[in-house]
Amino acid sequence: MSRRDASAYGSTALFAADFKDDIAFEQIVDARLWFSTGSAFVTGWVNAVFFIRYSAFASMMSGNVLMLGISISLQLLSWLGHEQVDPDSHWLSKVPPPSLYILTIAGSVAGAMLYRLLAKHRQWTPGTFGPLIVLVAMLHEGVEHFLYGKELHIKTHVTFFAPLCGIMNSIALDGLIVKQNPYCTTANIMLLGHTAADVVTGEASYRDKKACINSLCMFLAVQLGILCGLALDLTTGEYWDFELTVIAPCCAMLYYLHDHVQPSTLLPLDLKQPITGS
Repeated sequence: MSRRDASAYGSTALFAADFKDDIAFEQIVDARLWFSTGSAFVTGWVNAVFFIRYSAFASMMSGNVLMLGISISLQLLSWLGHEQVDPDSHWLSKVPPPSLYILTIAGSVAGAMLYRLLAKHRQWTPGTFGPLIVLVAMLHEGVEHFLYGKELHIKTHVTFFAPLCGIMNSIALDGLIVKQNPYCTTANIMLLGHTAADVVTGEASYRDKKACINSLCMFLAVQLGILCGLALDLTTGEYWDFELTVIAPCCAMLYYLHDHVQPSTLLPLDLKQPITGS
């Protein structure tokens, strides 16, 4: 594919041009980039909705671990008679009890165990889990809306979704294509700085630049997912809470496409030379 042809695909190709001839456009749109970017978008959407509803994260366990520490500390200080919070940090008075985060983390571990058992001993693939994710999301939001109406946001209900999020994380970490967290982590952010330094000194390899592009796309996709999830939540009526039902089919489609990518079509991660097109 020529650079002129690539420009027809929009800003992604223009961004690729910044790396001159080290990375061809074909590498930017390979399966790894699109699956990790799509997973990051879904993760941003789901976690934004979860944090608004339940004050906990769906699949970002590092966030739940941090919130667990804060919640435990506040609980201990309260037992010792220090119940006042800093006037500049009133949000601390609304932090859920430690049990919420413990159950959420435990549920995610249970989901990872279920994924491992079904994938290893029943040969379940990401595409097999897709309909399960859609079914759970639709049933939960439908039943909860019927039973509770606008009171859907009961914080303890996050534990019902925790195993599902453990499965989603496991698919990305253990999958054929990506094998990394389905969102932009600290490692991804640090990689941007490290690669930028190596580009300046001329020491950045093809693999480094490719990983840098992947990290940047994941970062932007998470932000876009958060924006879309929040926009849908804030612009819909008080009695409409089906943000997870909307995003679940997108997640299932992503996993279906994952199953239909043949390993032979993926580029080796250690490829150093650019692929040129006509």
